[in-house]
Amino acid sequence: MTADQPLSLWVVYDRPTDYPHGVIARRHAVPGGPTEDVVQGSHLDVLDWHFSRQGLHWWPRQPGDEPRIVGVWL
Repeated sequence: MTADQPLSLWVVYDRPTDYPHGVIARRHAVPGGPTEDVVQGSHLDVLDWHFSRQGLHWWPRQPGDEPRIVGVWL
């Protein structure tokens, strides 16, 4: 990340309404909000493998998060 690039985080959702047959990670830019960038998987292990290999860190969902959020990769 540089001064001209926003921070990216990947919010993981379990069967959201727009992807009801699996899990997805949607990139959010800070500042900015949700983007069109999505990584799909059939189950959480697929996404965990993908993001952990990139050196990202996992944060589990927080009590105030919407119910379909599983956690965030930073």
